[in-house]
Parts: sequence; C-alpha cells; structure tokens
Amino acid sequence: MYLLIGGDAELGAATHRYLKQIGDDVQATTRRRNAVSAKRPYFDILDSVEDWTIDRIPESACVFVSVARLRDCAADPDGSAKVNVAQTVRLIDKLIAQGTYVLFLSSNQVFNGHAADVPADMPQSPVSEYGRQKAYTEAAIRERMAKGAPIAILRLSKVLSPESPLIEAWIQSLLSGKPVRVFDDMTVAPVPVELATRAIGSLLRNKVPGVYQLTGPRDVTYSEVGRYLAAELGANPELVEPISAYSLGMPEGSTPRNTTLDCSVLREQYGIVVPDVWKTLAPSLEAGKAKFAHHQLPGAKLIALDDLSEVADGIYYSRYPLPLVDAEVIAFLKRAAAKSSLRRARFCAHLSPDAEQHDMLIVSHRDTYVTPHRHLNKSETFVLLEGSAEVILFDDNGAVEKTIKMGTPASGHPFFYRMPPRQFHSLSIDSELLVFLENTKGPFKLEDREHAAWAPDYKDTENGKAYIASILQKAKRI
Repeated sequence: MYLLIGGDAELGAATHRYLKQIGDDVQATTRRRNAVSAKRPYFDILDSVEDWTIDRIPESACVFVSVARLRDCAADPDGSAKVNVAQTVRLIDKLIAQGTYVLFLSSNQVFNGHAADVPADMPQSPVSEYGRQKAYTEAAIRERMAKGAPIAILRLSKVLSPESPLIEAWIQSLLSGKPVRVFDDMTVAPVPVELATRAIGSLLRNKVPGVYQLTGPRDVTYSEVGRYLAAELGANPELVEPISAYSLGMPEGSTPRNTTLDCSVLREQYGIVVPDVWKTLAPSLEAGKAKFAHHQLPGAKLIALDDLSEVADGIYYSRYPLPLVDAEVIAFLKRAAAKSSLRRARFCAHLSPDAEQHDMLIVSHRDTYVTPHRHLNKSETFVLLEGSAEVILFDDNGAVEKTIKMGTPASGHPFFYRMPPRQFHSLSIDSELLVFLENTKGPFKLEDREHAAWAPDYKDTENGKAYIASILQKAKRI
C-alpha cells in the first residue's frame, strides 16, 4: 500500500487519482473530517505526530504536506517552519522507523537561481524563507539517508495542472477584454501535473534512495506566458501589463533568474522528460478556452472606435481576429493622422507585432516624409484606396531609377504594387490625404528595415520633404 500524506493538496489529489487509475493500492490522508474513510485516514501535521496511527503500515509514502507559498513563509517563519521542518522531520522519522520508504517533495528554491540546470549534488544556496526551510529538511534527510534510511528527495519546479487557477483567471480576463498584470521579473519552468505524478509513482514503486529533480527544460517570464496566451486567444497583446513582483510585495527570493534543474536521472532511469513550456501550457489553454467559451471573441467584428487601442503614436490595434472595417474607421484615422507628430495613422488588422502576417490600413497626410528605405528580407504590397502619390525607386547609391504615378483604380494610374526585398523606395503624397493598404510578412523587426544613409533622417521632416521635392523635379516618370 502507498500512502500519500496530504491528499487534499492539488498535487497530492492528482497523484491519488493517478495511482488509483493504474490500479495501485493507495491511501491519501485528509484534514477534512467529513472526507475520512477507510482509504482516506485523518491526519493533521500540527497534531502530535508520534501519537498518530493508521490501520496498515504503508510500503511507501510521499509527503505532500507543506506551507508552500513564499509569502506565507516570509510572513510567519516560525509557524511555517514548524510544518515544513520540525513536524515533517518527526513524521519522516516515524515512517522510516516502521520500515516505510519515504519520498519527500522539495523545490528548486533550495538554490539561488543564478545558474540553470543545477546538478542535484550542487551545494544549496536558498534565498527565500521557504527555500531555507526546504534546505533544512533536506539536510536532516540526507543525514538519515547516509545511515541507510530508505528516503528520497524529489525537487520540483512549478507543477501545472490543466485547471490552474492562475492561468484560468488570465484566460477569462483576456477573453473578456480585461487587462492582466503579469510579473516580468519572475520566471517559471513548469512541469505538467501528469509527469509529476508519474515521477512520484515511479519512485514510490522502485523505492530507490537518492535526490531526484524534475523541472521544465527552460525558463520563461510570467509576462512571456501572458503574451503567449493573448496571442493564442486572439486577444489584444496590450491587455498584458508587465509589472515587478516586488512592487506587489513579493518576498525576497521570489524572482530567481533560473528555476531549471538537471533532470537527467529521471530521464535516464524512468524516461520522464518534461516538454517545452508552450506544450506544457497547451492543456491549460484548451481547458480555459472551453470553460470560458461564452467569453470567446466573435469570429467577425465590425470595428467600433472603442475597439481600438493605441499602442504608439498613431498606431492602433483591436483584439478581434477577424476585424471588419467601414468608413468610420477611415475617418478616425484621418483625424488621428492630423494629430500625429509623423502625420500618419494606421489600423493594424493583425493581433500583435509578432504575427506572421501584417495587414495595415494606413492614412498619411501630404506633409508625411517617407524616408527612402528598404526591407532586407521581405516584400510588401501596396493598394491605394483614396488620393494619389508617386512611388520613387532608388538604386543602392541613392540615384533615382524611376518614379511611378499611383492613383485609385478609377484614375487610370496603377493602384497596386508589390515591392521586392532590398529595393530602396519612398513615397511622395500628392493629395492632402492618402488612404492605402499595406501588407507584409511578420514579425516586426526593426533590424529588417534599412533607412538610406544618403537621405535625411526620418525625423527631419523639413529637409526630407525638400529632398523628395528636388528629386521629383528632375526624375524620369513612368
């Protein structure tokens, strides 16, 4: 029989379900009096451990009981240490005295997080109160292990279940168009709950002493997680608001740079390999989308002005994956272009700068200076909807190759072009306002666009316009 001490905890309950599903004889303790049964014995670690008895002596036991929140340990170091150190060590001594193999669950917090993929035998360097308490208990366990006691330690990073309350809350907010505040200085290398329970079951079954570790293969920040969820949900990326963990009162040790540990022993002995973070998050994402389906953004949405979010001067996004645009949005962009310092405004139909395809509805004023530039690795297409302009093509040294008059389809002039990569070009606007569509490949990267060194800087509007005017006076048009 396997005994799980702390079966009310999230991981304890998940391990209980897993072991029952594969047919193991398992009991899990509970602190809820109304849940006590033959296979759910009562146990409270704050009671006298020495006086606690159960009907059957377990072959193996796993200790899930702990005060695991860093903030709770920092706020009450004595009370949390009583649970995490003193009473836990007493419980382990009682179990090994009766011949039970004991698995103690520890944390990456026993290290300071300065290095990634920390080996199991690396000297401990905890920063948080919680990490120090886990390290104290580990030290007591290793003393007993050195004397031949049947004990093992399993260090885990964040264990993620598909029903994670934090991820669920973020998904609900993003699908409702509400902002989420996410830590940009706190990292996570999550472990899927099913792999954590599998590792626990393997160790309970094989009863091999030692120190084992299980974390994700790499760390990401919580703000990266938030942006990933927003992108997958088709939500406005500006809803993800990065903040500092310490600004909300998180205690010392909350923001290690790394949480990954060397997991080679579990991989080699039991074939347990944690997937990349985005694959680990996929079940939580799908569960959240199903649970909050009534919040799903509509597939097609006629964009209203209050659907627009300005992310930079004159640049607007919506959170809808299939936006429909009418004349109201164009009229709005015309007003925004008049107020913009660069005298232009755009609606980005794609959901974020990281999107694979960028589709933009742009309004530019006659005063706009379009710096001669080229895209190094991608083409762009241009469709003129209103107004008129001239496209200017340059060679690499700044000599004008030709200029091309552009207009609406009714004008008789070309209204569409596809600009290949590495072609220097500019645009001179003839009408007061120019309305056009521009399409290109994403994601947006500043380094992919090269401004011509032989032309005025894009911020030097006065000299830039004079430069373009002088070119047009002597240019060969087609």
